[in-house]
Amino acid sequence: MKQCPFCQIVNKQIPALTVYEDRDFMAFLDIYPKVYGHTLVIPKKHYRWVYDVKPYTKYWQLARQIGLAALRAFNARWISFMTVGEEVPHAHIHVLPRTEADHQPAVVNFSKIVKLSRNQLKAIAIRLKQEMGGV
Repeated sequence: MKQCPFCQIVNKQIPALTVYEDRDFMAFLDIYPKVYGHTLVIPKKHYRWVYDVKPYTKYWQLARQIGLAALRAFNARWISFMTVGEEVPHAHIHVLPRTEADHQPAVVNFSKIVKLSRNQLKAIAIRLKQEMGGV
């Protein structure tokens, strides 16, 4: 889809801090993170909804792998996985490392943005890649 920002990221028309990429999927840091380490997992092929993504099991397995890497990388207490689908019309799973320090309830406040510098975001991406075995 030409105007889809996630398709543009897949096609390298928009830069992203990618933490994982294979033939079918890509994971990158959210540019408006809700928590430290907030990562988006998307299919490279354009699907509007998460439940339409194929191969569905591989998609969720990848989100789980990234979540487990984030647990290790950021000493998170747990991981929230969210599919909202209203912000960008391209299937995506939010992987949200949760700590006691983020002082949020179980449901993430999507109006809140954690302010991080580009260098901080790069460091987060490098750390996640290391935990994923990609650096």
